[in-house]
Amino acid sequence: MQKSSVIFPILFLFMLNACSAVPVKYSDSFTENKSAAGVYRVEFTGNGTTSAESAEKMLIRRCAELTLKEGYSHFTFYTKSRNDKVTYGSGVAVPRFYGVIHMHPQAVTDGFDAGQVVAERLPADIQE
Repeated sequence: MQKSSVIFPILFLFMLNACSAVPVKYSDSFTENKSAAGVYRVEFTGNGTTSAESAEKMLIRRCAELTLKEGYSHFTFYTKSRNDKVTYGSGVAVPRFYGVIHMHPQAVTDGFDAGQVVAERLPADIQE
């Protein structure tokens, strides 16, 4: 038996194993659309390692960043929804949250303080 006929199958198995051991990581992404002064629709889609809880926190954080950028201090959600069944070609399910926010120049009932939200630590599974 030739040496190469034994070596090639072993090398093939090593290469195949190396490919399967590489973790798949998708990028987190935001989309936002301004519909009126102080009103935005914001969406956050996590990656293959983002928990649903962290995805929701990132949606709220992005809303806070937009609120401050637009010169407001607080925001409320008109609507907020989640869809954890977004899948990509590999079949990996990722969390997705979206909401329509209204920005306010001062504190409001059931509103978020944008400065306080931005100052909070990011979840461990989200990398900046």
